[in-house]
Amino acid sequence: AVNSERVTEMYSKDLKNVLTMKDANISVALNTGWWCPGDILSNCHAGPSPFTVEGDWKASVQKYADWVSETVHQLVELRGFTNIKILVLFTEPQHLSGAPLSEDMTPYQCWFDCSKAAHEALVRDGRRDLVKLMGPNEGSTVTSDMLHWVAENEGDFLDVFSSHAYQFSAETPYKYIKKERGVQYGCQ
Repeated sequence: AVNSERVTEMYSKDLKNVLTMKDANISVALNTGWWCPGDILSNCHAGPSPFTVEGDWKASVQKYADWVSETVHQLVELRGFTNIKILVLFTEPQHLSGAPLSEDMTPYQCWFDCSKAAHEALVRDGRRDLVKLMGPNEGSTVTSDMLHWVAENEGDFLDVFSSHAYQFSAETPYKYIKKERGVQYGCQ
C-alpha cells in the first residue's frame, strides 16, 4: 500500500518546485514512469502499482494511460502548471525492468504499448495538445537501437525522440561513429 502522507508530502514539495519554475518561466519535463513493465505490473523493486490488473496486460496499460491523461488534467488544466511541457515516457525501458506477462513481450513492445496508449488517452480526452510526448529515452547503452526501432515502428505519436548514454566514444562500436569537424557523434 502507498503511504499517502509521504506521497502527499513528496508531491507538495515537487509541485512547489514546479510553481517556482513556472514563476521563473522555466519549462518542465515530467517523467510519467520509470520501470517498464514493472511500474505497470507491480513486479519490480518499485513495489505495488495502482495500474496493475492482475494477469491482464491490456487493462493494466489502460489504467496507466488513463492516469497519464488525468495527471495532465489535474496538473495543467486544473492547477495551472502550464510550464509542464513534456511527458517523458519511462526511462531506460530497453532494460525490461520487471517481468513481462508472456515470453513474447519484448522490452520494446512493452514500452510501445504503454506509450501509444498514453497518447491515445490524451487524444481521447482532448488533452494531447497540452503536452509533448518524449521517448523512448533509452539509456545506459552505447547505441540507440531502441530509438531506431521506435522511429521505424509507428513512433509518429512522439513529439521528441530521446536516448542517452554515459559511455565515452571510445567505448562505442565503430559502426556507430561518424567523424565531423573533429568531433565524434554516435549515429545510426
